[in-house]
Amino acid sequence: GYLKDRLQAKDKFVRNTEIIQKELARNPDNPFLLYSLGLEYYQQDSIAEGLGHLNEALGRMSGNEGYFEDVLLNIALGYLRLEEMTPLMDFINKALTMYPNQSEFLFLRGTAYLSQADYGKAVEDFKYLLEIFETRTKEVHLDPAKTLADQYLLLALKEIHLSILALEQNMKSLSFNPQKIIDHALKEAFLFFATERSCKL
Repeated sequence: GYLKDRLQAKDKFVRNTEIIQKELARNPDNPFLLYSLGLEYYQQDSIAEGLGHLNEALGRMSGNEGYFEDVLLNIALGYLRLEEMTPLMDFINKALTMYPNQSEFLFLRGTAYLSQADYGKAVEDFKYLLEIFETRTKEVHLDPAKTLADQYLLLALKEIHLSILALEQNMKSLSFNPQKIIDHALKEAFLFFATERSCKL
């Protein structure tokens, strides 16, 4: 069953990329086609190639496109997946000048700081994230399902924030493993962010 699913996914990838490539041959400067091609490669776990197409798409965008922010986020995710921390930090810092309260960019930057053991800066980003989500969960006009999802994400962010504080203070005799809690909570937070984004699209 797994092999069948993989083969079907491969067939879909080949079919989709052929269609996109044909359209690109007619309209090579179309950023949406390049963006779509990049996502196809991401789905096949060909991150470097997908990232190349996304960067090419970004170079052809005005910044007014409805999917502009999504392109930025996927480029940042590509750098993170490739563990290219220097370009990731440079890119996210530029993105945050345009979207200073964008929670996903703050989350990715905090995660990058964590991977570099820069706990002081990581704790600042996660503290700001907590403020954003605490405000969001208090907004009564949000639907109950979204509020519940935000509360789960808020709990994951609190676990990460407290564990980073413990690492930053270099606490020795703890009855828990901060790094293990961070790793688990990061996975949960990534899942919540991904679910939230897919609901928007």
